[in-house]
Amino acid sequence: MPKMVSKREASLATGLSEWELGRGARAGEYPCIKVGVGRGKYLFDIDLLNETLTKRAMANIASPVESTSVSPYGIRKIE
Repeated sequence: MPKMVSKREASLATGLSEWELGRGARAGEYPCIKVGVGRGKYLFDIDLLNETLTKRAMANIASPVESTSVSPYGIRKIE
């Protein structure tokens, strides 16, 4: 049985803010279950949440950044 934790406990375990966890839970970005109706309460499977965050981090590392003279902010590099 997975260990389900509150938003506060998940925040302490992952380093993400409670606000970010709530936003991501509502958007479907983080694996969780909602208990109750209306505002309800989100419970997170801490192992699955850590696995999801690790996969995202590895995907960010693995994706190559295109080398151009223009940054994503529209600033050109002077050479």
